[in-house]
Amino acid sequence: MEVLGQNSGSNHEEMSESDKYLIIELVNLRLPVKMLMRSKCVSPHLCRLINSQDFRRLYLHHNNTNSDNFHLFVSIRQPLGQKMINTLGSVDVSHNQALRDVYSKRFSRDYEIVGCCNGLICLYRDVEFRLVLWNAFTREYKILPEPRDCKIRGGHEHFSHGFGHDGVTNDYKVVKIFQSFKDGKMLVTDVNVYSLKSNLWTKVGDFPFGVSDFPKNGCFLNGALHWLASMNESTAKPMNESTAKPLVVRFKLGVEKFDLLQVPDVDSDDDLRLGVLGDCLSVCASNEDSSTAVIWVAKNREPWTWIKQHSVVFEASDKTNIRTLAYTDKGKKLLLTVGSKTLVWYGLRDEEDNKFSLPRHTIGFEAATCIESLESLGVDSRADV
Repeated sequence: MEVLGQNSGSNHEEMSESDKYLIIELVNLRLPVKMLMRSKCVSPHLCRLINSQDFRRLYLHHNNTNSDNFHLFVSIRQPLGQKMINTLGSVDVSHNQALRDVYSKRFSRDYEIVGCCNGLICLYRDVEFRLVLWNAFTREYKILPEPRDCKIRGGHEHFSHGFGHDGVTNDYKVVKIFQSFKDGKMLVTDVNVYSLKSNLWTKVGDFPFGVSDFPKNGCFLNGALHWLASMNESTAKPMNESTAKPLVVRFKLGVEKFDLLQVPDVDSDDDLRLGVLGDCLSVCASNEDSSTAVIWVAKNREPWTWIKQHSVVFEASDKTNIRTLAYTDKGKKLLLTVGSKTLVWYGLRDEEDNKFSLPRHTIGFEAATCIESLESLGVDSRADV
């Protein structure tokens, strides 16, 4: 007869140090950055783990592969030029959702969002033409130097920006397009690219496609930035002529070159907005004469093929300026921006929409989804405390 408890320890080996380390690592991968930053004070071992490049890469990969694990940042424009950056308490529909100011002494006012990538946010302050990279979770930021060749030269000036990750060189890059034109004729155009690794701007040439009507910010997907532009075949023709046609302008960050892509086959009167949906580029086509918006998607790979993915039915007041942001609720809902002051969660199964209205005096906004990460901005970065 075996006595219970006798030699019980012989059936279980001591947990090895490597196993303990693995368990600690797996637990920490699921913690928010705010808690990880506090955990660094608990022990030297945790501090080394969290600061290690391997853990930062694992943490980034973990959050990138969890589709619902993101934050929503909104930069709101108000009358008299006021701007403020907010974040949403929850990215899915709930009755107690509320916008709150981001915790920042420097960036909660006067800045607008250019884009987000791997937990880093690119901000722009147009009063000073200042660009900033900011990790809102680790409280680290870096003010970018100004491109030397990008100066105001008269005429009508337009700036457009984009921010993304170059997987070829494992570098974060900011693209700045400057255009000056008058009466539809291009006076000058510069394209400059900032590299976080080198902390330098490089002029990569002119914008080679004539006069364009760019939105401010490019959409990043799979190593390339994309803009939806209204292009004229000749720089001598004004933008309001019927010769202007919509095209997707793509800038590949690895080779730092532009090319052009066709848009879906839509009605010429449709309002088109470029966005990202899952791992696809998206175009939302809407029209004031129709209550249905059509969302097209395309993989960022050759051959470039558009697929009609969703049809979204809106009320009479919500018909144009519709852009996709993300899937939420495990792919059951679409998160969209609608008009100048509304966010919408649209149920793909029940076709019901839940609206989240921005503050009453909002006249426009930019919204971007952002995962938490421990990505560093290098030795010259500062702490936003």
